[in-house]
Amino acid sequence: MGGAGRRALTGAPLKSTQLFLVEKTQQAMVALERARLRVPHEPTLLALAHVVGRMQVNHLVKPVPSVRAAMIRLRSEAGRRAARLAAELVARYEAEPCSERSSHELHETLRACSGVFPSEVAVLRRALGEQRVKVDSS
Repeated sequence: MGGAGRRALTGAPLKSTQLFLVEKTQQAMVALERARLRVPHEPTLLALAHVVGRMQVNHLVKPVPSVRAAMIRLRSEAGRRAARLAAELVARYEAEPCSERSSHELHETLRACSGVFPSEVAVLRRALGEQRVKVDSS
C-alpha cells in the first residue's frame, strides 16, 4: 500500500477520535451546566456536596477551554453556596441542644464534603470540636 492508502486508513480513526472528543465535550458542557443550575436550589450542604461530588468530566476533555471555564464557573458558584449553607448548618447545630441526630447530620455532611469543599470541612470540624469542648466542660 502506498502513502495515499495509509492516509485513507489513518484518516478514519482520526475522524472517529475527533467525533468522540466533540461528543464528550458536549456531554461535559451539558452536565456541568445542569449541575450549575442546580446549585442555588440545593437546600442543604449535604445535597450540594452530592451534586458537585458526583460531577465527572472525561479526563480527555478537561483541558478544553470551554469545559475548563464551565468547571471553574461550577466550582465558584458551588463554593459560594457551600459557604452559606455551612454557616447556616453550624449556626443551627450550635443553637440546638447537643443531640445524636444533629451530630449525625453534621458528621454525614462532613464526610460528603471531604474532597469536594475543603474549607467547609474545616468549618464543620471546628464546630464539632467546639461542641465536644462544651459538652466535656459541662
